[in-house]
Amino acid sequence: FPLHAHETLFSTRHGLFLWHPVYLLGVLGLLAPGPRRLRWVAGIVIAGAALFYGTRSFWWGGHSFGNRYFVGLGFFFAVGLANGAAWLRAKCGRPWPVWGLTAILLIWNAALLLLYVTRTIPQADAVSPGVLLLAPVHAVKVLTVL
Repeated sequence: FPLHAHETLFSTRHGLFLWHPVYLLGVLGLLAPGPRRLRWVAGIVIAGAALFYGTRSFWWGGHSFGNRYFVGLGFFFAVGLANGAAWLRAKCGRPWPVWGLTAILLIWNAALLLLYVTRTIPQADAVSPGVLLLAPVHAVKVLTVL
């Protein structure tokens, strides 16, 4: 009975939060004050999915961009994102921190997608943490060659 729940979320081999950090913000947003029942349901569903997918023989999602198993849980991550964004906007009194953070995460994810599609990074194996962290820099290098 293999259990790779933590790897499903944090591995450099298609770990959900390292390949799609916006999902991590969705989970963190569940911790912000807001409608309690909906936050609890979303948290339980996400945790249950991580435990379930961690028992699969291909817990990393195989040859997919990121961990494809979590695609159907978008609503539950959106609950946390909306809750966290509302809290951040109320704290700051302005919308620009939310939009700025959103732009950074979109650029990061688009850069990883470019590296994946051009096969600059392996499609089924682990990727070095440095490449994941500096994906936009590596993507610019790939774009200059294309």
